[in-house]
Amino acid sequence: MKILSLGKVIFRIALIIAIAEFLVMQLLAVIPYELGVFEVALIDTLILTALATPFIYFIVVKPFVNAHNAALHEITQTALIDPVTKIGNRVLITSHLEKCIAGSFRHKHYGALIIFDLDGFKAVNDNYGHSAGDALLAEIGRRLKSQIRADDMAGRLGGDEFVVVYERLNTNLVTTMRDLDKIAIKLLTLIQEPFVFNSQTLKISASIGIRILGMDLITAEKALMQADEAMYRAKKAGKGQAKYYGQELNLEAHDTGMGS
Repeated sequence: MKILSLGKVIFRIALIIAIAEFLVMQLLAVIPYELGVFEVALIDTLILTALATPFIYFIVVKPFVNAHNAALHEITQTALIDPVTKIGNRVLITSHLEKCIAGSFRHKHYGALIIFDLDGFKAVNDNYGHSAGDALLAEIGRRLKSQIRADDMAGRLGGDEFVVVYERLNTNLVTTMRDLDKIAIKLLTLIQEPFVFNSQTLKISASIGIRILGMDLITAEKALMQADEAMYRAKKAGKGQAKYYGQELNLEAHDTGMGS
């Protein structure tokens, strides 16, 4: 939907007023008795307003506002949404994560940042082309959106690296970690589901890093770095693994160690 130019807006308003005024003049001409200048001006104003306003709204204002809102939505989508996967990009991830960290710490309600990348994604690109890689990324985005809760957020940092931010998991740390173990297994299972591209069935895995939120007040960038560290430990342990960040938080004993 195109936004009306200033010239078209002025032209439409002027045309509507001119037509409405013409109709008012025709009406005044058939009034059987003499009217004073004030009465003519008052009647002219009232009828002109009554006639012109609805047309100005539906022909000028409404299309202009709708087109403006559509353009604003498109700009917002471009700025915050990853074009390949249709989920949040790094800007939206960072903004959402900052709020989640602050809220989790303030309310003492644990959340989590999960980062994962796709094991073997380069091979998909090399063997089947970048269109296959993009289709796979889009499918992962679709699967994530179908699984997360309304308050949670999925995003793509770039390349084959994805993020899921979970809010308000539990107030108890041990219970939170048990829930996250289940979430990690569910994510791995979801990602490992076969993917069909041009009649070729592809299968891929992932390495997951988990950073529990709510223990301390940190920046989003630091949380991303720490979850990234955990992910690379998972990757070193083999495909289809999930690891917690937390040597300094004494969480090493709780590594999930899930195989593919």
